[in-house]
Order: sequence, then structure tokens, then C-alpha cells
Amino acid sequence: MAHGDYKFFRTTAAVLTNIFSSDCQCGRFEDNYHFFFTCPAYNRMRTSLLNFVAQYCEPTLDIFLFGYYYLDTNSNIAIVDAVHLFIKDSMRL
Repeated sequence: MAHGDYKFFRTTAAVLTNIFSSDCQCGRFEDNYHFFFTCPAYNRMRTSLLNFVAQYCEPTLDIFLFGYYYLDTNSNIAIVDAVHLFIKDSMRL
């Protein structure tokens, strides 16, 4: 990944990191991990996101926030776009 690409992904991560830090609508504390991986409110959307990312690598919170060093730029952009769509579709922002 080129230096400029890394800056793009770090900026994206800065936007996503710790967006959520309050009580969730499901009654549990909402942090990034809860939102992306465990909240029952987003199960259907989450399945799509996880299946998409799994085409490239194992989905983890770090990959959602920072991309994956071993993937090419286009693959990382596809993952970031999928994460952004997940957030948008959740109507959390």
C-alpha cells in the first residue's frame, strides 16, 4: 500500500474509531466491537458485511477500522466502502 493510501485509511479509521460509546438500543453498552459484531439490531446487515469482507480476509475490527496491509489498495477500498455502507444503512450517523 502506498503512503498516500495509508493516510487515507488512517483518516477513515480516525472517523470510525470510538464513534460509539454509549448505551445501545438493545440495552448493552455500545462500542465499535458491539456495533460491528454483536448487536442483534444489525444481524442481517452484519451478515452481508462479514460475508463480503470474508472474500478478502478474516473480518476483524482492526480491518474494518484500518484496512489490511497485505491487501492491495482496491481491495482495501472495497472493504472501507462496505463498512461505510454498513454504517450508513444502520442510520447510526
